[in-house]
Amino acid sequence: MSFVLRRAGQAAIVLIAAFTATFFLLQLLPGDAILIKFSDPSLGLSPDQLDSIRATYGADLPWWEQYVHAGLGFLAGDFGFSTQFGTPVLTMLAEALPATLLLASLGLVVALLLAVLIAGLSSLAPFAWLRDGLRQVPGLFVAVPVFWLGILLIQVFSFGLGWVPIVGADPVSGLVLPCSRSRCRSPPHWHRCWSARSIRCRRSPSSRWSVPRALRRCGC
Repeated sequence: MSFVLRRAGQAAIVLIAAFTATFFLLQLLPGDAILIKFSDPSLGLSPDQLDSIRATYGADLPWWEQYVHAGLGFLAGDFGFSTQFGTPVLTMLAEALPATLLLASLGLVVALLLAVLIAGLSSLAPFAWLRDGLRQVPGLFVAVPVFWLGILLIQVFSFGLGWVPIVGADPVSGLVLPCSRSRCRSPPHWHRCWSARSIRCRRSPSSRWSVPRALRRCGC
């Protein structure tokens, strides 16, 4: 229980620090999001209308009032309105949540299957050179830059195999590239754990006796 409370306290400190740093960095920028979006002369807004819009978003308040208001709203689940889309941020998050959960779940399954496959082959392959080569694959995943890996996957799945169209992909094929790119960097951590355990199991005296015994029971 103490471990959970300690972790929760650390997470709260990180959130508060990230929120504070982001707030003050935005305050240091010249102007604000309201002026950047609505001060375009082509919109034809008068200075009074700009002041009214800034008052609606609370941008005319002192910085400390904006900080307190934003912090209390964050704790209450009120993330404000998006100046880009003109809709509540919470509504936008709710609309994106199902697709995000689906992508994360499928990516987790792909990462687990890939890690188990690599760990199993690197431990059970019949040749030593093949086992050594397979053990280097997870390190290759970590070493490859993410942006270059994304370009490579587009080249393979879209231009090479033609499985995923560049534009107008359906919901199923549209998950191929995101799942592949986002989870290629996860298997190395799981692979090291499972590969080390499988190697210890193979080298243990009990496994040397249990495998021949099981083969004799099957009549082999």
